[in-house]
Amino acid sequence: MAIKERAKTFFYYLGGFKKVVIGGNGQDAGAQTQVNISKLITGMADATFVDLFTVTVPNSAQAATIEITLMGSLGAGGAVGAFESSNGAFGLVTVARTAGVATVAVAAALTSSAVASVAGANNAAVAYQVSAITGANGATQTFTIQAKVTKSLGASANHQVLAIAGLLNSQGSGVTIA
Repeated sequence: MAIKERAKTFFYYLGGFKKVVIGGNGQDAGAQTQVNISKLITGMADATFVDLFTVTVPNSAQAATIEITLMGSLGAGGAVGAFESSNGAFGLVTVARTAGVATVAVAAALTSSAVASVAGANNAAVAYQVSAITGANGATQTFTIQAKVTKSLGASANHQVLAIAGLLNSQGSGVTIA
């Protein structure tokens, strides 16, 4: 069996996170591409949303879906210690835009959530959301994907979240994620 076409994969290392572009012409925001990006945020305050990724939507007809994988872990100070509990979950953000009209970004409820805690530990809970859309209707618009980690009890602080986002882009010169 001969392989006639191989997906093009390009790796970008951009200060603290890794970006991978699959398919299309290998360019970020290219038609029919998937961009995977990962980011680790540490030192998070309990139950406080922080920005993970910035999504940019050009002023043109656009459609994109962003798969999110989150893993939030409790920091030190809890019943047992740092990393006493972690919560992994999946999310999905869908984006739609028509030229001259406001971008719409909708975050689905987290699914397949699993919490692992050592004996005697408090539980971690991870959540995510999209921010308000910024930018005029006749211009490029942006929003952020945000996450938080919340402890069930105790005094743990300095939580962390590891996130991977997979942007599936339908249009050339399309939606980007950083």
